[in-house]
Amino acid sequence: MYIDFKQDDYDTVEDYINAIIYNHNYLRPSYALNYKTPIEYRTQLGFK
Repeated sequence: MYIDFKQDDYDTVEDYINAIIYNHNYLRPSYALNYKTPIEYRTQLGFK
């Protein structure tokens, strides 16, 4: 899977980093978490 974040689309470095973090936590399934995203896995365990 290849994702191009298009760095020129962001006004600040902080916006760019926040987009990467959001993608990692909400969109990218993980093999180690049984193909769930980190947020899905934590929700399943009872965390908010």
